[in-house]
Amino acid sequence: MMYYLRNLMCLSVLIALLLAVPAFSAYTFEGSNAISHEVGGDKISVSDWDGVSSGDDLFIGYDAWGKLTGDGGSGTVYNTYVGYNGEGEMVLTGSSTDFTNTNYFNVGAFDSGELSVSNGASLSVSNNLRLGYQSQGSMTVDGGDVSASGIDMNRYNVDGSSLTITGNGAVTASSLYNYNNSSSMTIEDGTAHLGSGITAYGGTFTINVGLSGTLAIGWGFEDDMSSFLGYIDARNDSTINLNLWDGSDYVDYSALTEDVDYQVDGGELTIVPEPATMALLGLGGLFIRRRRA
Repeated sequence: MMYYLRNLMCLSVLIALLLAVPAFSAYTFEGSNAISHEVGGDKISVSDWDGVSSGDDLFIGYDAWGKLTGDGGSGTVYNTYVGYNGEGEMVLTGSSTDFTNTNYFNVGAFDSGELSVSNGASLSVSNNLRLGYQSQGSMTVDGGDVSASGIDMNRYNVDGSSLTITGNGAVTASSLYNYNNSSSMTIEDGTAHLGSGITAYGGTFTINVGLSGTLAIGWGFEDDMSSFLGYIDARNDSTINLNLWDGSDYVDYSALTEDVDYQVDGGELTIVPEPATMALLGLGGLFIRRRRA
């Protein structure tokens, strides 16, 4: 009996220690980073999350390369700058990782920046998520979830910023804007839901929709490509290229046939799988059912 009691006490102590671990315990820094503990105040170098508060500005890649990896835990900061006079990288991964940004989130602020949200991690941005603020920015959502008030791409004379959605990832925003030069959004596998549509104020914006990708815009009433495109607004001699997967490559949507190769239903644009693909999916489902049986 004493043996079991000792084991029970050890287990209780272990649980208590785990519960006492701070929320940011799985967030680790590499390279150069800084936090301003008062918005607009002096920037203080940090190596852990002990002093982080919800009103802080977070700088990753401060005057030199820097990286932040979050693998578990949740927390809140005010502004985030990934790439601030030094290349920056931020990686959020794992279903227990939940990061909240209550103002602007800048990827490629004043130097190039990369953001990855994967494997069930979530990122919530109360204001706009800027991919390419004054330098190139890229974001990959691989099985993660990202929500923002809006998405800005190439905000100030930037070129080549990108957004990639794969692994059944999801990006939700009220709108997406491309401002300058060229940027792209590729939805390989997952969903981009942009309530008020897409606007290009300048340059070229390329959209690629893959076999398992969904582009949802407007208010959910568009049931044909013509009305769907009505929510894509190109201004100032800008260009929007809409490419769809044809089984081997991304091609201009006009080269394909509506309701045969792709369809628009309730404001959602998706690819119609080829019969061979559908047959394989059906066989896969049958195989799973047989194994379960």
